[in-house]
Amino acid sequence: MLPSRLVDARIRTFGTLMIVLLGGVLVFPRLRERLRGRRTAQIGAAEPAQTDWRQFVEVMASAISSRHPAWQVTPAHDFAVEIRSEGRLWNFNLGNLYRETRGDTERAVPELDRFVQRMMAPGKSLAVEADFAQVKDKLRPALVPRSFVTSNQLAAQPFAADVWEAFVIDGEHELNYLPDSELRRWNLTVEQLHTEAVRALTASRAVTVRADPGNGGKYLFLNELDGYDAARLVVPEVRDAIGRELGYPYLVATPNRDFAVAWSASYEHGREFAAKARQDFGERGYPISAVPWRVDSAGAKPIAGESFAPTQ
Repeated sequence: MLPSRLVDARIRTFGTLMIVLLGGVLVFPRLRERLRGRRTAQIGAAEPAQTDWRQFVEVMASAISSRHPAWQVTPAHDFAVEIRSEGRLWNFNLGNLYRETRGDTERAVPELDRFVQRMMAPGKSLAVEADFAQVKDKLRPALVPRSFVTSNQLAAQPFAADVWEAFVIDGEHELNYLPDSELRRWNLTVEQLHTEAVRALTASRAVTVRADPGNGGKYLFLNELDGYDAARLVVPEVRDAIGRELGYPYLVATPNRDFAVAWSASYEHGREFAAKARQDFGERGYPISAVPWRVDSAGAKPIAGESFAPTQ
């Protein structure tokens, strides 16, 4: 019997995707701002009076809560709503939504509702009824726990310890994870699938890696808002670009699919990043790993807690 359909859905058109910012706001929002020593404006030069945006957030939280009584929906810091469902916490920033709708809640509520349902949708793997040539440009890598690979019989290979590299077809409104049966039908090896997935991901978007200076070292965030921030660590060129910014070896945390933070071995706040990664892994959707990795030119491997201390 084929595995059932995996819907890992989110809005794919650029205009709608940018309505709700994810990535950096999903993970480490307060920590990142404190480390940078400033607060980044979320809604641009036309920022409304404080009471206006607070009322907008409250209306949005109330509306989503009434549509989904089983969810715990509350206003959050940084112009966001937090949703807790089935033991997982989701954070959706409303800055761009406010700007796009000009504060019109009648427009904003259905937009946000569609988005959060797609982002939070559970599911399993899907057999692809297409030839490989038809889908190879939509192929992407995805980092997932090994347990997810085995329970869904996915095409995959080890990445670092219990984190594996799986593969998805990036559809217009959803991601479809590839079961192992597709490799046999397409007569491909996992290595060939990896090569094509890296090529397609790299071609889909240029990524700029730039570190921020910190006390005693540097750190940076991967924040492309496309669902592949953690997965980009399988791309050797991305790992090397981070290495040029931070120096080898460096440390990286990917508590969930939509976020990755890296820091130099000398960075004094590394323990804080590691602690926040453990917390977010236990709370946020699409978890990957609670344990940061040490990355050098040969690859990545998980590190023990005592290794978080900055080197001199």
